[in-house]
Amino acid sequence: MKIKIMNKNSRTPAGIVALMLLLGVCGAWKAALCDAPQAAEPSPAYAKYMKTAGGVAAEMFLPGYWVGNSQLLDSVLMSPERIRAFNAANKNALTTESGNTTALTDIGDAISGAFVREMAGAVYKPKPSETVYLNGAPVTEKYWADLDRRLHLNAIPKTVSVRFGYAAFWTTLQAYPVRDVVGEKDDLLFDKMVRSNCRPCQPLAVVHESADGGWYYVFTDSYGGWIEKRHVALCKSREEWLRRMEPEHCLVVTGSELCLDDDPYCEELSGARFPMGTALPLVSPDEAPESVRSRIGFGCYAVKIPLRGGDGWIRDEYALVPVSADVCVGRLEFTAANVLRQMFKLLGRRYGWGGDGHANDCSGVLRDVFSCFGVVLPRTSARQAEASGAAAVDLSGLTDGAKLDMLKKTRAGSLLFFPGHAMLYLGTVKEKPYVISAVSSFSEDRITVLSVNTVVVNSLTETYRKDRESWLSHLTTLIRFD
Repeated sequence: MKIKIMNKNSRTPAGIVALMLLLGVCGAWKAALCDAPQAAEPSPAYAKYMKTAGGVAAEMFLPGYWVGNSQLLDSVLMSPERIRAFNAANKNALTTESGNTTALTDIGDAISGAFVREMAGAVYKPKPSETVYLNGAPVTEKYWADLDRRLHLNAIPKTVSVRFGYAAFWTTLQAYPVRDVVGEKDDLLFDKMVRSNCRPCQPLAVVHESADGGWYYVFTDSYGGWIEKRHVALCKSREEWLRRMEPEHCLVVTGSELCLDDDPYCEELSGARFPMGTALPLVSPDEAPESVRSRIGFGCYAVKIPLRGGDGWIRDEYALVPVSADVCVGRLEFTAANVLRQMFKLLGRRYGWGGDGHANDCSGVLRDVFSCFGVVLPRTSARQAEASGAAAVDLSGLTDGAKLDMLKKTRAGSLLFFPGHAMLYLGTVKEKPYVISAVSSFSEDRITVLSVNTVVVNSLTETYRKDRESWLSHLTTLIRFD
């Protein structure tokens, strides 16, 4: 048997491949289109150390279990041209509560102040019956009034001059220009101040500043929020910003994340972290410097990373990425097998609401995975379920039996939704459909709600919501890319 440790279309890390060979499970299962393969015997040696959700066998934690030998999962779902068309069809994601909408790349050098004011003013406020906490104490009306002043909305002119830039660090966009953690009592994993994940090298349109001058209000491809000025590198023109958006060659992070080596010569890049799907401008050996901060780049890729200079303008800093890292030159080929392999690299990672804590929520995890193929999914699960350019199936009126029959005919790697949650379909085993997703909570006995807060594999028929109905009963939408 020949095993490719790493290539452009199959990004299984060498350690996982070695483990699969050791356990004798690599390639031991059959196709996972309708009925997924049965569990291999014997169970993996690590099973006794692994906690699983109800109905989940430890061998289901390996992508090979679901990918098997099916050539159907290796067929290309979308060509690069179709991916560009899909992204174009779903780009109008910046929408106000009154229904005004625009796309990030359609924003020119000026934008309506009314649009900016409505977007920046659509902030979180607790309901009268809701009590939220900051540092263990209930949040007061005075606190919210102070935050409103920081928004500085009255200073937004009729027409706003737009500046353009890139995120220099992996951070989050905030509802207000603060890093306070506000949430339910003793719950530090659900910060109501977080709006969305913001990855390094992400393009931003800067449209407003906070009252204290320390924060920018920015638009990303699908959200608006506050980010510290020190995390934004400004371009000198919109043309430069657009040019940087599509580098000629890029190195894509295909592992759960990339962490650069410690660097005593560059504090900003020392141990810098980049999430799955981040595309770094790649430099050929002929263009790269002979040495990068006292390191000869043997066995490394050279990339350019945008950082904020002392004057606020963007500056490119070279960095070396080991060829042993889980990265890919260019985008991965968009196949169902590759989607599954990428998703399983996030298995067991922490759930992070809106991207908090260098983690991600259900829709954010899918965005990271699909970014590896150049597919830009909308930010929220609701918008993802409405995405144009893919085959959508309405499941809301079907019985559980009809839904199960539909899933048996569905390719693994398709997307499933119910209100408030997005999942990746894996396959059906012994009449039980399985998914993988970033989960905050669920119940296994219809009584006790478990604080899961992890990317997990679970069965739709053995997992329940607060109303005691199964996840299968709640399914409303299926999105297929075939």
